This record gives sequence, structure tokens and C-alpha cells, in this order.
Amino acid sequence: MTSAPTTLPLPPLSNGLRLTWDNFVPLRHAHPQETHVIWPSQLSQNQLFWSSSKRLLEHLVTSQAPTFTLAYMDPPFASKANYIRRLRFYVRDRWVKLPIQEYSDHWNDSDYLQFIYEHLTLIHALLAPNGSIVVHCDWHQNHHIRLLLDQVFGRSQFQNELIFAYGAGGQPKHKFPRKHDTLLWYCKGQTPKFNSSVPEVRVPYDPSTLKSHYTNKDNDGRLYRRQRKNGQDYITYADQGKLVTSVWGDLKAQLATSPISQESTGYPTQKPEALLKRVIGALSDEGDWILDPFMGSGTTISVAEKLNRQWIGGDSNFRAIETTRQRLGQCDHSLQSIQPTSQPQIAAEVRALADQLVIDHLTLRSFEKYFNDPNCDLWPNDWPHLIQCIDIQIISDRHESQMIQVRAEPKRPVQTQYHLPKWQRLRLRITDYLGGCFDAEYRSQR
Repeated sequence: MTSAPTTLPLPPLSNGLRLTWDNFVPLRHAHPQETHVIWPSQLSQNQLFWSSSKRLLEHLVTSQAPTFTLAYMDPPFASKANYIRRLRFYVRDRWVKLPIQEYSDHWNDSDYLQFIYEHLTLIHALLAPNGSIVVHCDWHQNHHIRLLLDQVFGRSQFQNELIFAYGAGGQPKHKFPRKHDTLLWYCKGQTPKFNSSVPEVRVPYDPSTLKSHYTNKDNDGRLYRRQRKNGQDYITYADQGKLVTSVWGDLKAQLATSPISQESTGYPTQKPEALLKRVIGALSDEGDWILDPFMGSGTTISVAEKLNRQWIGGDSNFRAIETTRQRLGQCDHSLQSIQPTSQPQIAAEVRALADQLVIDHLTLRSFEKYFNDPNCDLWPNDWPHLIQCIDIQIISDRHESQMIQVRAEPKRPVQTQYHLPKWQRLRLRITDYLGGCFDAEYRSQR
């Protein structure tokens, strides 16, 4: 890591029109940020950061970070809303509901515009020459964000305004229902990657098109159309579909939010995997680097992993970190911190024996206010039901590493005893549903 600030290689704000606000401060340098690995796993280049988004971006600019082919930015929308995650725990043969505020989205315009401007400036510095940024926003601030993108990236770098349409939610009586988000795609250079033939961006032809034009059939039974242009024949097959337009209404947004969907994590602003598959599939190739500094429920990171991309993600909310780690499952990654460990801690009574690990008791300090709330039917001895995950890294005397990752399931608390192979060192992390953590390392006495 460098010890001095890094000058940001940015074009000057230009293009005539310029958005201004009170207390505007130009960002011309990125400052180094100290990082700490707080849960090391097997070595991997992919990394999760527990960090504010700006500090993460400054760390990447001032360190030997890769250049990114795609940055997906899903920042706060300035919606003046509080986003609630509704947790349910099955304790003592009944369900207990617990609403948790994930974050507050209240801003004044000047602070918000400075916040977005700084993030766009830092991301611009991190993108590869053929890289792209996609900013996910809605009607609250998309007009301002587009002007800021024009200023930082250049108006000529605009590629698409993509409409992510969905149908769920309320129906107002005095105006049209607001049923879409906006994705603004800008590129850094003149030749951004765009994959127009991958399955994620192809949709079926309309039945009328198939009936009118796809009337030929090849030896394999595939329907096709032959067109002659400029003296040359072109053949397209019906089963390849057509390139989707800039209006995306086919992505089933409810899969991310419905409590009965396997995809849903309960995170209040979760986006569907189909949306990120389309964005990542279109704008990057296998092995490319993907960046998401507002990770939330971890959809971008989960999809990047499935599509064989390399990735870096971060969030300031530790519950977002744990939700993402749960979605990654057994995938290799390291978790780093760029801020002091401030989440509530877990006090644990643990025995690391020669052939087993025994968790005798946990005191969950993050839940203390709910234990003392007469309206919330949770007790301190309910702790096995309130643990979200347990990670055990087993290191043998040959320095071989093995991971045991245990995730909670509905109606089934985590187990408190684990049989272990022969070990030299153990690293243990226990995390509860509110982000409380217990971290420890044990060495064999043999």
C-alpha cells in the first residue's frame, strides 16, 4: 500500500452543462486506507470488504488493485425511507418475528450529490480502458445521477438507459404506478465490451414473427430465416432469439423479494439474479474483474462467481457481509476490514479438544435489547436458534487447510458439537443474525 495520496487520473469536468450544489468539493486525490483480514480462508484473489464504500474505493485506487471491466453501483436512492429486514426465529415450538432496520436512506440533496460524485470519480479511476459502469437508481435521483455521469465520464460515453420494469407493489389512485428502476450504462473508453450473443441478453421472438418469417427447417429440425442483404445470404435461427431491447420486463423481480422464493435472502433491497446475469453477461467475459462497492444482499458477487468472473465487493453493513458469505457457500474468499471492529460481540464458552469442538454457551450482546423487551419473546437461552453461521478453518500439521461452514436452517438450530480431523490450528468464527461475532484461534497442545 502506498503511503501518500494518489492523484486521480480524471478528465476535467466539462461538456457545458454542469450540476452544482452547496459545499461542492472537487475530488482530486485518493487516500490510502489500512486493511485487516478478519476472516481468512483459503487463498483467493476474490475479496469481500467490510467497509464504507468510499473507503473501499480509495483503498483500491491507492493499492495494487486490478482494473475492472465492470462496476455495478447500486447506491442509496435518497428515498427518505427506512429499510426493514424482517427476521423470523423458530424458538420453543413457535415463530418469533423480529423487524430489523438495515439502513436509513435519508439525505439532503447537497450531501447526496457530493456522495455520488465522489464515488463516480473513484470508480472512473478503477475501470479498465474498455470498462463500463452501470448505476442502478430510480425516480428519486436518476436525473441528477445522469448529469453527474455526464460530468465525470463525458456525455459521449453514455451507452444506454436501461429500464428494469416490475409489477409488484401498491397501486396509487392519483398517478400512474411507479414500476421501474433505471440502469445508466456509461463506458470509460471508446470500445466497451458488449456481448450481444450470450443467452442472458437473448429473448424469444414474438409468435407473429416466428409464424411469418421462420418457416424453413434444417436437417436437425431447427427453424430458421434466410435474408439476403447486399448480395449475401444471412441465416438466423429461431431458437437463438433476438437481442433484448433497453426495456427489461422479463426478469421476474419478485424472485428476489418473495418470502417463498429460494433466491430471496430477506434483505429489503435485494435485486434478482436474472438482472445481474444480464448485466454481467453482456458487459464482461469470463475471468474479468467485477466491482460492487454497495454489495447489499450479495447478488452481484453471487452471480459473478457463478459466471466465472473475478470480483471484489464491499458493504458497511456487516449483516450484508454475512448474507453474501452465506450465498457464496463453500466458495473461496477472504474477508477484510477497512474500519474498526464495531459490531456487537459474542461472548463464548468454547472447548477445542483433540477430536472435537464444543460450544458450551454463547452470550449474544447484539440481541440484549430484545431479550429485555417484554414485547419480544426471545430469551438468552435461545442462542442456538439465533446463530446464522459458524465457520471453522482446520489447519493440519502439514499446513493443509480445510473449511467447515455451517449455516442455519429454518426450524433447525446450529449444532454445538463438531467432530474434527487431526489439527494443528483452528480458526473459529461464529456470527449471529444481527452481525454479532466471535473470533478465536486455537493451537493444538499435542
